[in-house]
Formats: sequence, structure tokens, C-alpha cells
Amino acid sequence: MLFLENLIEQRIQQAEQNGDFQNLPSTGKPLNFDDNLFVSPEQRLYNYVLKNSGMLPNEITIRKRIFEIKRKIDEIKQHNDNYKNDKSYKLLRYELTNLLLQLNT
Repeated sequence: MLFLENLIEQRIQQAEQNGDFQNLPSTGKPLNFDDNLFVSPEQRLYNYVLKNSGMLPNEITIRKRIFEIKRKIDEIKQHNDNYKNDKSYKLLRYELTNLLLQLNT
């Protein structure tokens, strides 16, 4: 199996070097996952309703918030040498911990 994987990877890299993946008709367009065979009909319906209502799945919302918090924590660390005693830093760390727990349960 490893031989086959290496062969496939080698062919993909060769095609990429030859420019075979440039100027494809779908370049720059979003992928359409509506007909994904690996997603159950119930999940497809759920995704369709969320997409059309402008909502995001809870996991995505949590991940976006985690990204924002990490960015804010980095800013605090850059501008404050004593950041561990900073109240906003502590609150952000607390919120981050809670979000990570939600994501992992």
C-alpha cells in the first residue's frame, strides 16, 4: 500500500510542477459539498438549513471565538510584560479554557 501512496504522491507532485493544476475551470470558486456521499441525508439537510439561514454550526462558532481570543491574548502578551497579572488576560484565559472544554465534549 505504501508503494501505491508514494506513486500517487509522486504523480501529483509531477503534475503540479508541470502546471497541470493551473487555470482549471473551477479555480477560485467555492467547492460544492451538497452531494457528498459520505454525509448522511440528515446531516445534509442540517447543513442546508444552516447555510440558507446564515447560521454556522456550533463547533465553527466556538472555533472562531477561540481564534479571536488567542489573537487578543497574543496582543496582551506583546504589549504587557506583566501580562499574567492583567485582569483581561485572566478573563480571556478562563473563557478560552471553557471553550476548549466545550469543543472537546
